[in-house]
Amino acid sequence: MTNANHLEALLEGAIASGLCPELWGCVPETGEVLPAQYLLLIRDVPRARDRLRRAAEDLLTLLDAADAAYADGNADRCAKFRALATAPGWLLRPSGPDDTDPDVALIWECTMDHGGDWYGLLETLHRAGSVEWQWAIQRCRALMRFEKETEIDLATLIDISSTNPRHGDGV
Repeated sequence: MTNANHLEALLEGAIASGLCPELWGCVPETGEVLPAQYLLLIRDVPRARDRLRRAAEDLLTLLDAADAAYADGNADRCAKFRALATAPGWLLRPSGPDDTDPDVALIWECTMDHGGDWYGLLETLHRAGSVEWQWAIQRCRALMRFEKETEIDLATLIDISSTNPRHGDGV
């Protein structure tokens, strides 16, 4: 795909979301849908330009947060948490923790079943079979280090709370 195609896809999203409905148009005789980028240039739509400019600036803010988080690589596989920690407050997040992510599942388990006690979770994993669960044990230790080094509570960062009713009955 070309840059023009990528841009058109972004503009189509802005139209579909209702952000810039004035960028939709078609040729009545043929039904051809006109490119939104073309309409942006030939129509005097200052409000649409302003909305798009603000959205573009917000997108750049997210890209900067991701760039900064992943700048030194992702050796500890915690860059996603660094990015989330520096993301703007308006960031859309899932309605509940995404426990398809193994890190989130471990944080969930630690918070919900062990009251936030990583050592309690580690003990449970060792009892379950330290060889079989070695990957989880190592990952828990990495997450513990990350929390200690950054002073970021991962459960709070990804909105897991043992008292939050949407995440269960509490501990």
